[in-house]
Amino acid sequence: MKETAHHIAVCTCDGCPEMGTGPARFRLGPLPAGATLVRTPCPRAFEPKRILELLLEGVEGVLIVGCAEGSGIVSDYEVEERLKVLRCLLRQVGLADVRIASEWMPRWGDVARRVEDLRAALSGVSSL
Repeated sequence: MKETAHHIAVCTCDGCPEMGTGPARFRLGPLPAGATLVRTPCPRAFEPKRILELLLEGVEGVLIVGCAEGSGIVSDYEVEERLKVLRCLLRQVGLADVRIASEWMPRWGDVARRVEDLRAALSGVSSL
């Protein structure tokens, strides 16, 4: 029996042509099957509540993709603190904190690889 791919939400910057849906996005290739692009004003400024909402809507994992570390409107420290809070919230509601991953300014091929890495991590989780 073939295992189905985990549905992954990929949160990307609404204003970045490299990550958005403009011509650069198409030159860089498609997302893997079962991955959905979720555009946000700034992924570095993500709200843990929104990530939880995506999980409640049925995605099994969330990959946050944004500008390189040290850039953007939010400091690296703030991003790391938000990730800590989010992982804590996931554990408190009984979800594995491997459901979220982040990648800062990759090439698009790296994003596809990170989606597959997240899927592999989710395969090791007993209950989704």
